[in-house]
Amino acid sequence: MTVENANYINELNPLWPTDDDYGYEGDNHIRVTKKATYQSFPNIDAAVNTTPDELNQFAGKGVVWSTGDVKMTARTVADDGWLACDGAAIPLEHTDLIALIGANTPDMRGQFVRGISDDVAQDRDAPRAPLSTQDEMVGPHSHPFGQLNSNWNGGPNQGLILGSNTEGNFDTSDNDGVENTPKNMAFLFVIKT
Repeated sequence: MTVENANYINELNPLWPTDDDYGYEGDNHIRVTKKATYQSFPNIDAAVNTTPDELNQFAGKGVVWSTGDVKMTARTVADDGWLACDGAAIPLEHTDLIALIGANTPDMRGQFVRGISDDVAQDRDAPRAPLSTQDEMVGPHSHPFGQLNSNWNGGPNQGLILGSNTEGNFDTSDNDGVENTPKNMAFLFVIKT
């Protein structure tokens, strides 16, 4: 049988050597396997202790995640190695995560995310720590209108002015919403254990 030729692991044929190969051909297959392994991982100079998921990520099958990394998912439950960010107690075996963030997962239910800034012009509470929260707030503002437009057509953004005043502010106190939110989409936030 012909001895295979490979420079990298993905070029090796797992079916070789065959049962009918001569002994010296088997030796050559071993040499090729050693060369391909070395050339695939030339900088490894110590034992590698990793999980299959981490190896797949290293091989380009996904992103490498570290303890405490947070992502969004369209799933309704967290995958293995992740916990839902729902404020629940972190299982005690996840000591690295507990040391990083405390005893509970962050509670992201119904939350909007805001990037950390050390500039109070960007964030009124700056500088802030990761996982810190802010209460809701609507700052003082007004919705001014000018002179009554005689061409008013009753559109959704036009108000009717009663009385003799022709300038002032719209009153929004009778809006039927229960909170101020932008248009949004829901995802499950999960944290790496």
